[in-house]
Amino acid sequence: MEEARFLGSTRFGIALLLHLAQAVNYANRTCLSTAIDGSSGMAAAYGWDDGTKGLVLSSFFWSYASCQLGMGAVILRFGPRRVLITAFTVQGALALCFPLVVQQGLVFPVLIVRFLIGCMQAALTPCMVHTIAAWVPAFESSRAYAISDCGNSVGASVAFVLTPQLMNWSSWPAPFYFMGVASLLWACIAGHSLWDSPVEHPRIRSHEVAWLAHHLAYSHKVCGAATARSHSRDGRSEGLLQETGMAASESAASSSWTIPTKMTRLRSLLCRASVLCLPFVFFAGSWGWYVFLTFLPQYLHNQLNFDLRASGGVAILPYVTHLLGQNLAALVADRMLSARSLRPTVVRRLFHSGGSLGAAAALVGVIYAPDVASAVGLLALSNLFYGFTSSGAWVAPMQISPPYAGLLEGF
Repeated sequence: MEEARFLGSTRFGIALLLHLAQAVNYANRTCLSTAIDGSSGMAAAYGWDDGTKGLVLSSFFWSYASCQLGMGAVILRFGPRRVLITAFTVQGALALCFPLVVQQGLVFPVLIVRFLIGCMQAALTPCMVHTIAAWVPAFESSRAYAISDCGNSVGASVAFVLTPQLMNWSSWPAPFYFMGVASLLWACIAGHSLWDSPVEHPRIRSHEVAWLAHHLAYSHKVCGAATARSHSRDGRSEGLLQETGMAASESAASSSWTIPTKMTRLRSLLCRASVLCLPFVFFAGSWGWYVFLTFLPQYLHNQLNFDLRASGGVAILPYVTHLLGQNLAALVADRMLSARSLRPTVVRRLFHSGGSLGAAAALVGVIYAPDVASAVGLLALSNLFYGFTSSGAWVAPMQISPPYAGLLEGF
């Protein structure tokens, strides 16, 4: 069978589209952290003290964290494509309205808008993982996840540099208008290019569908037994499977990967030890990453007297190293999986444990950094190591149970 290389394939395009979604979302989150401080920032304009600033910054995460699991269930009902298009449309409208709400001078409505934006952005990670599980075989999952997820570093970096420039050019509302338009634009692009599975994509090449049917452990869903939506596409799924000469059950049996291929009952799945530990692992990683993402601008500005408007390019270094760490680790992890040199579980544990320990050690060193350059360098090193964890537990739900990958990622 002709190999459908990952680079340049339709599934690579799906990963790039998810990368862009992450970039838009993280830029949206980070621009508030940058726009809230400074002489022309929101806090100075409306007299917010440190307590109010912390409340506004954290209000997003109340809903973002609490809605993740619910979004996983919504995805199972409606599919990631419809959920993401709806979420980006709503959050784009809310971002456009955010400056108008702030200008009313009341804190509570600001908290409500940020809370609602958090609800909408909670959909992305479960949708991303669910989509990758439906599109990418196990030995490409680390690369696909890294490409998609490193959009967070790109988005945060762009926001770090662009937000001060937009504020200098106009005023603090300008970044939020920009992010609102970017969210709506992504929703339009997704309506044309994002599909829940290969068999639903109207422009995918037949040989890539055949290759995926052969290699995807979850092929009975994405390249085999057609859903109602697949049947509505003029019998496209049946025709493609007949063209490949494989039934869904045959393609699943031909897979050499040991990822479960049956729709495991949710109750028994949630009782597995590998699933029960996910919330603790995700909490530890997410807490560190989001504290870093949210409060890094304030730390650099208030504690290190670092001028973000003059030197925002230096401040993005930790995000650049995070991006590099994600993609380098993904290449090595997928190579190890392809060579079968280690069991998939061992590979995931190796990258997550090693990355977490390295990130923690570098972060502790920041406390004792003698100057700004050393502090930023250690933060960059910490993020480099943390990027390794993207090939660890964050990919594990796709290995544990592809049909419920989005739901498990919401833990």
